[in-house]
Amino acid sequence: MEEDEKHNEFDELDHAKGFSIASGGSQNNLVYPESQGRGLAWIPIIHHILCMNPEPKLAPPGAGLPFLIAIFARYITGPIIAANSDWNKNAERFEQINQKIFRELEGIDPGLLEQRVLVPPQSGLEDSSRYWSISMTLEHLCIVNAAMKRVILALGNGITPEGEASTAAVKPSGQIPPSKVVQEFSAQVSTLNDDLFKGVKNQKSGVLFKHPWFGPMTAKQWQWLLPAHAGIHLKQIRAIKRGLRG
Repeated sequence: MEEDEKHNEFDELDHAKGFSIASGGSQNNLVYPESQGRGLAWIPIIHHILCMNPEPKLAPPGAGLPFLIAIFARYITGPIIAANSDWNKNAERFEQINQKIFRELEGIDPGLLEQRVLVPPQSGLEDSSRYWSISMTLEHLCIVNAAMKRVILALGNGITPEGEASTAAVKPSGQIPPSKVVQEFSAQVSTLNDDLFKGVKNQKSGVLFKHPWFGPMTAKQWQWLLPAHAGIHLKQIRAIKRGLRG
């Protein structure tokens, strides 16, 4: 098992099993042999009903985490694990996880980057985020990385960011071409650590900004979240790859 999956702080509460993929492809390719008798006449009808709504029914964006995981995140992960992390080690782990993401992208047919796969419930992953493609996952990482960079730079310079953090506001559109998403992600993560090292004047700043799951956090706690968040979606990308067809 990969090191990053061992160290995901949510994994102790992650007992979900199973895997499923949303229906896709032509709905006219099934053959129902008449030799089976009239007892199977209902199969085409059931298949038609199921294919009428291939989208899985998931919780709405921003619904949050299951109760026990939410409690763990709010009272253990944020105030203890993140607060006691090391800035340099966080940056190193962020770089390592991004390199693993790039390795997962190697050799994938570009067309498959847009294929959405329903992954199993996963610790740290909202229910609404389980039916994404690899391209959507990378788009989400770009959105969140940029937002967290702004927060960390502000907090690290004694400034409280305006507004509030929202998990519902950082979902991907799924409308950006995969090649552009990969290019943007690569450019972003190649400079993010250096931008923070250069831009943050006080890594121990006590100014706080609230995260919806972890509560009020300092610049260092938000910086810890960069690799923790990337690790969650590395695991998701691997799950998506296992369900790709084609």
